[in-house]
Amino acid sequence: MRLKWRLLPSLILLAAGAACSSPSGGNSPRPTIAVSVAPQASLLKAIAGDDFDVITVLAGGANPETFEPGMTTRLAVDNSEAYFTTGGYLPFETALGKSLPPGVRIVDTGYGIEPAYGTHGGNACDDTHTGGADPHVWTSLVNLAVMVDNMTTALAELNPAHEALYTRRADSLLTRLDSIDENYRLRLADAPTRTFAVWHPSLSYFARDYSLKQIALGQEHKELSAMRLKALIDSAARERTHVFFFQREYDSRQAATANERIGSRLVTIDPLSADWEGQMDLIVDELTRH
Repeated sequence: MRLKWRLLPSLILLAAGAACSSPSGGNSPRPTIAVSVAPQASLLKAIAGDDFDVITVLAGGANPETFEPGMTTRLAVDNSEAYFTTGGYLPFETALGKSLPPGVRIVDTGYGIEPAYGTHGGNACDDTHTGGADPHVWTSLVNLAVMVDNMTTALAELNPAHEALYTRRADSLLTRLDSIDENYRLRLADAPTRTFAVWHPSLSYFARDYSLKQIALGQEHKELSAMRLKALIDSAARERTHVFFFQREYDSRQAATANERIGSRLVTIDPLSADWEGQMDLIVDELTRH
């Protein structure tokens, strides 16, 4: 499956200010670009190289749905050339987007991604926040390919002199994403089960890519009722759920008990890690264990 595709530049750069400036101005030897989450930063650095300093807004280990950037981070974003959002689904992205200075360009790296909605109830490919789009768009290789294209288009507008270089790096990255995706599809086709459990629902785009079923045992900002949790545990057990993925930032005393009742393996993951490939490898390794 070929992941790569191109988008029109005029649809990517949303922002605001005067004509695009060269990345060589100012007091710093390199201009700054801000991104929302660490997986974005890894992709952007692979394309931009040393042309820009890339800062990540979300602090390590923070809950992205309750996070608010501190003053130092906020000032850094205010002084950046551009802010690359994941699509504006995270609350702090929305708040930043409404209050950034006019000269900071806003780049929607999630433009063109099909959002997942209303998937917080534990059904197939379930994942998010009732009434809103699932913000975890970076947990999908298909989505990452879209983000790479959007980033490349925006970088070429910020620094036209290096457009060809950015395109070559992006093509290499897209080829790598395509290779990983093909490998995962082959391996997951032989997985012992098509169902996995999570505490905080963060893998619905991943599940959608590979026709898997995600059962989310956690709920937004509060624990499930005992009756609802029992129903989900029973469902996971019936479907021979072997793996229960868990994130430390969503700690819950119920997780270990739920895992024991399901009879699954509790595996800690970090979807917000800069090492997005290592995390996806871990997830696929656990799902394909026999």
